[in-house]
Amino acid sequence: MKFRYPVSSSILILLSVCLVQAEGNKVGNGGDGVFCKGSNESAQILDFYEGNLKPNASEKDPYAIVEKKFTDLKSVAPKLGEQYLSRLKAIRSEIDFKAGVALTNIKDSNHLFKPAEAHCEVLQVVIRKRSPLPSEKTFIISQDLWDRLSPVQQAGMISHEIIYEHLMKLGATDSVKARAFNRFVFGEKYDSEKFWKFIQGLEIPIYP
Repeated sequence: MKFRYPVSSSILILLSVCLVQAEGNKVGNGGDGVFCKGSNESAQILDFYEGNLKPNASEKDPYAIVEKKFTDLKSVAPKLGEQYLSRLKAIRSEIDFKAGVALTNIKDSNHLFKPAEAHCEVLQVVIRKRSPLPSEKTFIISQDLWDRLSPVQQAGMISHEIIYEHLMKLGATDSVKARAFNRFVFGEKYDSEKFWKFIQGLEIPIYP
């Protein structure tokens, strides 16, 4: 009889570990935004905030904006650009917008700084499920936060998820390089030499 308690405790601990691991397998990566309220109200994705990047676009459709950026990418990296354009066509049907909810914070950004102002905060905008069930969609997006983003910021978030998804398959464990890559895509114009020099410096296993 005196051995029953330790055995039961061991079983409970084992079950707890299994549950935590199962949840960890379910939640993959995500996308963050920086949101400020008050007189200086603003909303931008973390990628652009870190690089003080303020991209502009005349299009109002975020998917059209991303398509243009990936088409530009295709001119210097044909295989990669085509891969991203193909993924863009499919991703729209894989998104589940949720209103009136706060998404769980996914600690995969490893960002080094955030706004000092009390009225600004870094919030989870997107969660990508690692292994969605057959009845589930791959991405969950906070509708409330999404609506606060401009079309070009929304485009940046879509691009972020496509790039990050790719880099995870290449071994990335956080979104640091994905955010840098995303800023490059949405930043100044680039040619083939500049692009491949950037990829080499970022040490991403992508080849021409």
